[in-house]
Amino acid sequence: MSSEFNQLLTTQIGIIGEAIVKRHLEKKYVIYAPENDEAHPFDKFCVEREPQEGSNREVFIAEIKTKICRDKYPDTGFNVSSYKDYKFMQDEHKIRVKIFFVDHREQKVYGHWLDFLDEERWIETSYGSIKYPSEGFGKGGKPVIYFPREVMDNYFDLEEEDCKKILEKSEVLKK
Repeated sequence: MSSEFNQLLTTQIGIIGEAIVKRHLEKKYVIYAPENDEAHPFDKFCVEREPQEGSNREVFIAEIKTKICRDKYPDTGFNVSSYKDYKFMQDEHKIRVKIFFVDHREQKVYGHWLDFLDEERWIETSYGSIKYPSEGFGKGGKPVIYFPREVMDNYFDLEEEDCKKILEKSEVLKK
């Protein structure tokens, strides 16, 4: 990790989550990732190794977010600027985007296709009905788009050792 970008704690936490998801994806897909040590418009480009008979290889962008759900709301999300990048790839280049949330608190990796998460829906919460996707502001005041956790698929459980790695870096970030 040579660049300033890769020295950021948030980037280091993200790298842990990306490695976890990559281990699972590479069982079925050839994985392509950015070579540059700098911010990038998406994390992984995945191509199915062995297409099912009579179909084309599945191709998609995997975007990996290493973060927990919000405490007061049943949702999670990411920066609107990143969302716009993913939407551009999906809408302009016709490449589907699958979002993976690596959540050490739930000890799970979950998510869904961006086009599914983008569907308008109302979710009942202790605060009343919330329309999703919803926008707000995250830590640091950046605009964030949120998606309801209850509509996301659970992909796989995290190993205890992986949770510890993420938690250690997250605790340093809180200081």
